[in-house]
Amino acid sequence: MKVVLVHGYGIGINGTPPFKMFTNELGKEIAKVFRWEEVEPNCSRIKMLKLETQKAMDPATHMKLQDYLEEHQPDIVLGHSLGSFLIFKYLKNFKFPSSVKKLIFVQGILDRKFVISNENIEICNYYCPWDYALWTGMFFHKVLPCGLFAASDPKVKNKMFPLYKPSNLHTSSIRDKNFLKELTT
Repeated sequence: MKVVLVHGYGIGINGTPPFKMFTNELGKEIAKVFRWEEVEPNCSRIKMLKLETQKAMDPATHMKLQDYLEEHQPDIVLGHSLGSFLIFKYLKNFKFPSSVKKLIFVQGILDRKFVISNENIEICNYYCPWDYALWTGMFFHKVLPCGLFAASDPKVKNKMFPLYKPSNLHTSSIRDKNFLKELTT
């Protein structure tokens, strides 16, 4: 199994390596992180969110993701938060390499009515209705996110994964060994 992980917003703000638990537990050869964050010193969180939302829609970012996926040939692509939005926008113009068998959205900030029709793969969506970051993001992005309310497409396997780990509840799932276990069994 090889996984490409696409992080969400704000990684450049605090410098925390995204998906550290995944790379530590699975090993850096199995879990690869696609880095696409903005790094702007003294940038407010709102400005960073605007910059990274624009970057998630940028064809140049999609081309870099395409090259990364082609290079690493993953079985699974996992997007967290704004990373899910980036993947969704990417799939409007590109197809995954044939190695990809599964797409996983975790706490996704894309509209719960999303449809991915150009891929014949398993799609899983992990959501939690008490994710305060997505409640805030819902107003910024003007969508009912699949990370809060589950995806409406019947082809998507929705799984509620309770968030409970402090200090950042929104990243609780991707720091949880039980979540990692669920993904690898």
